[in-house]
Amino acid sequence: MPHKKLGDKSVFASAVLLFLIMLILINIANPGGSKYSAHEVTARVVESVRGEPIPVKGLGEEFAMVEKQVDVFEANNKVYTIEVTFISDFTESAVLHVNGHMTPALTKGSVYEIDESTYIYVRDLMLDHEPKTIFFSIR
Repeated sequence: MPHKKLGDKSVFASAVLLFLIMLILINIANPGGSKYSAHEVTARVVESVRGEPIPVKGLGEEFAMVEKQVDVFEANNKVYTIEVTFISDFTESAVLHVNGHMTPALTKGSVYEIDESTYIYVRDLMLDHEPKTIFFSIR
């Protein structure tokens, strides 16, 4: 009898199942609430499926993102989805969407208040070659 190959749907279904199992185990181990963020759980699922570690993004670390990239970050016990909408070499600035809200044009050295206790600090913009990149931290 011929063997069937695992398709992309099987791998995806396995990853989803593993994700759900991990959530259940975390809740059993810590019924008062998970000490792990959704990003950490997702990172661990991806790590177990791919076999490679995924860094968890958190407070005070520096990040680099390119145009059109979307990523999830955690700072001050809150989760932020950040999308780099565009980076302009003409104005030497970048515009981000943070949890669906558009930032003003951010330049090197800019500080943008996400909410009353969390800020994005723009360290640098790499504009001289593709892909254009923004370097920032969240505190």
